[in-house]
Amino acid sequence: MKDQSWGIDYKSFFVFDQNKSQIKDFSLGEKKLLDSLIDFYAPGKLQKYIEKTAAYFYSFLSEKTRTMFSSFVKKNTASKVKNILNLIPAKEIEEFGRIFENREYNGHKSTILITHDVDYLKGYESVLEIARMEASLGLKASYYFLVHAGYKISSEVLKQLVELGHEIGVHGYAYDLRLAYRGQAEIAKQLKKAKQELETLTGEKVYGFRNHSLRNSVNMLQAVQEAGFIYESGVYPIKKINNFNTFFCWPFKYAQKELVEIPVTWPMDTEVFRNLNLTDEQALDFYKEKIGLITKLHGVVCLNQHPEIIIGHKVFYQNLLEFIANSNSYNTRPIDLAKNYISKEK
Repeated sequence: MKDQSWGIDYKSFFVFDQNKSQIKDFSLGEKKLLDSLIDFYAPGKLQKYIEKTAAYFYSFLSEKTRTMFSSFVKKNTASKVKNILNLIPAKEIEEFGRIFENREYNGHKSTILITHDVDYLKGYESVLEIARMEASLGLKASYYFLVHAGYKISSEVLKQLVELGHEIGVHGYAYDLRLAYRGQAEIAKQLKKAKQELETLTGEKVYGFRNHSLRNSVNMLQAVQEAGFIYESGVYPIKKINNFNTFFCWPFKYAQKELVEIPVTWPMDTEVFRNLNLTDEQALDFYKEKIGLITKLHGVVCLNQHPEIIIGHKVFYQNLLEFIANSNSYNTRPIDLAKNYISKEK
């Protein structure tokens, strides 16, 4: 059962607004829509057993086999994604955009966050090249690492990322797709170890977490907070893909918690290049359109790009970075946005 104490703190939506008193309260219907964003996926016993068993065997596959299997699954679910691309924002999304028309992010009407999930060795070997592309245009990004997976993390690589102005975050302790289904104590134990090891390697504090499977649960959020993270970035329309949550683009705090949530912008590069099989030109046009829409909604674009995918689409990515650098949106790191969210609320 969903723990209602993990509902959205509605006041946190108004953190960046200059005149809170003139903004209307949320209606009951809007509150229900917002809470549906964190309506944790709770499979039945049989489904959970099947998923946990599949994840267990999946963890033993080679990187090449995992990639092939993932691509196969995504290509066979492409029709579902194509239908969603034809959606327009729900009327409630447009209403939120009007509510936040005076919202500013460091003097800008919208924010673009560039984030990367480093899942595989190929991705890890590509992070510095991608990070330099970003830094050369004055852009900052965040890199989330699996601490014990198919690659060995070098302290030198992480320190170079930090020197380039980027953020280091946790993606998980190991390649564990079942993490959200574990007990709170076990999840917290893994996250604390991952956080501590990355902090030792970088010499810097680590504050951000994104679960490898983008699955979430009450136990997961409790553990994320217990482990000392300031924010998590895991809200993503996996099970409930509709014209509300695929366009939702505003960070928030959880009710009565000191944890900020930064929703991931749908869709990720995995859907764009694997499900839809878009060309670089088509993908660039799509991202420009989505970024433009979120800008009009005065929201936060949180792009999740996987280095092992992006390295095969460097021309596309260079063009996307140039578009972001020349836009009127504010580029920052997720941790800086999250800290600002907490400090301004107080």
